[in-house]
Amino acid sequence: LCSLTHADEVLGIAFAPDGRTLLAGGEDGVVVLWDVERQTRIVELKLRGAVLAVAFSPNGRVFAAGDACSSVTVWSACTHQPLGMATVEGDVRSMALSAGPVG
Repeated sequence: LCSLTHADEVLGIAFAPDGRTLLAGGEDGVVVLWDVERQTRIVELKLRGAVLAVAFSPNGRVFAAGDACSSVTVWSACTHQPLGMATVEGDVRSMALSAGPVG
């Protein structure tokens, strides 16, 4: 068991499908991607508001976070570059990603 610290209260957390990477979002508006085995931060990404929900896609290739400013952002898990952003009505309290388009 290891201890991974975040600058503020953690409000959302998700493991990647491989179990080696952890995604945490906090009250401070920061999303942190952790290497659990090495106990190191891979990347920190800043959103506009408190991060309320985070999720990985089933294949682990993308991850997303939703904040209290009604924004959802999706990033590449490989490059950590944003793939898209959407604004929704209300706070994003939970989320789940699918494997991809059907059909």
